[in-house]
Amino acid sequence: MQINLNLYQSFLHDSDEFVEANNEMDATVKAKPYNETFYLRDNLQIPHLDKVLSKRSGRNAVIEFTNNFKDTHIKELGAPGPIYTFLFGSKETSILYGLFNVSKDVMLRFLEDIVQITYNGKLAQPIYGLVDTVPHKILITGMLVNALQNNYTDIVDCCEYIMAFAEYPMVYKHFWKKHNAKEDVMEYTMEHLPSKFKSKTKNLKTLSSLIKYDINLITTRWAPKLKIGMDHSYFDYIYRCRTQMKNSLKNIADQYYNNYEKNATQHERIDQTDDGNISAIEGQTAIVGSMVDNTYSRFLSGELNKKIIAISSELTGVDKDNVYRFLNQIFNVRNNRLHDIIENIILSYFTQYKSETTIVSEKFLNYALALYRRISTSNNVSYSEIRKILDYWMFDIIDIKSYYNNEGTITYYTRAIYNYIVFMINHYIKV
Repeated sequence: MQINLNLYQSFLHDSDEFVEANNEMDATVKAKPYNETFYLRDNLQIPHLDKVLSKRSGRNAVIEFTNNFKDTHIKELGAPGPIYTFLFGSKETSILYGLFNVSKDVMLRFLEDIVQITYNGKLAQPIYGLVDTVPHKILITGMLVNALQNNYTDIVDCCEYIMAFAEYPMVYKHFWKKHNAKEDVMEYTMEHLPSKFKSKTKNLKTLSSLIKYDINLITTRWAPKLKIGMDHSYFDYIYRCRTQMKNSLKNIADQYYNNYEKNATQHERIDQTDDGNISAIEGQTAIVGSMVDNTYSRFLSGELNKKIIAISSELTGVDKDNVYRFLNQIFNVRNNRLHDIIENIILSYFTQYKSETTIVSEKFLNYALALYRRISTSNNVSYSEIRKILDYWMFDIIDIKSYYNNEGTITYYTRAIYNYIVFMINHYIKV
């Protein structure tokens, strides 16, 4: 996992560049005439969506649906890029349809009516084709329109995720037609993307954050039109979501297939010391000991860094306030083993890079963040000790299961806390 400190600090500042749509299809949208109609407002939003989303219980149901899907697909969504795909089909859509008391047939009827009254029977095929087989996108967009109009920010967030979940399987299939992406090649690809690609520059280190980022770009750009609620804005939004995600995955796929042909992977670099033994680091013992003690002292004398907590939380999609609270709990326990986890992370780095006499920031972050994926499976003494300390923090000090029962949620919070420790070790060593 190759992360430069400047890159993850740049996460704090918004400098997004909107990826423009395919010119030919963009021209189709702009050139196509439409009537200013509010059919979906009158037939979907007022009688169905308002009735549910105006109640806290209804909004909670949407949030629960979104979180359940994330938890069910933690492997796919937590992967460092488009390695796996998943289904977003009748099982999922039937829940949404049931919540709002509509059906696929009703959505298809709405679609055909809008083709006639809004587009005079001439909705462009590239747009029509994105909806006619998956009309639940109309429902998702309607939920988003309602949430934007009523300032339900949590539902806006959910709708962006749900649209991302609905779009991704089809876009993935388009670029990986012959075979699913190979995990080792994709990991290498994501860590070596040219800096111009947003998945590198914006620290989008999971599939979930990557596809959510794409949909959020379109929502932000299109929100003023969506709030008005005219029918044509639904279809413009759906089309642009597809185009944005397709552009992103095309950039990744181009790089992936180049690496696939070269059989470029990360295994040789990362796995070479993962054999259950700690190599001798002669001449480094005093250096490591001094570095660990100095870093530990800085942890004790410093306050929790809220900016880095926000970064660590965003990378795993958990609540930053909860992470702040959990870290406070850990740091306020006298025998919290903080010194031990710092020591084992730094020691494992110098075991990997035997010739180093100091920590090189980018190299350290690459190694330490990737290390998390191995601490549960390796026989390496330092790795297993890190795992034991994290378990002690999460299950004994925090008692995380008193807050969450879902294993996926617990994993995300554990990773966020681990990331914070790594980022802060790097931060304190540099200052």
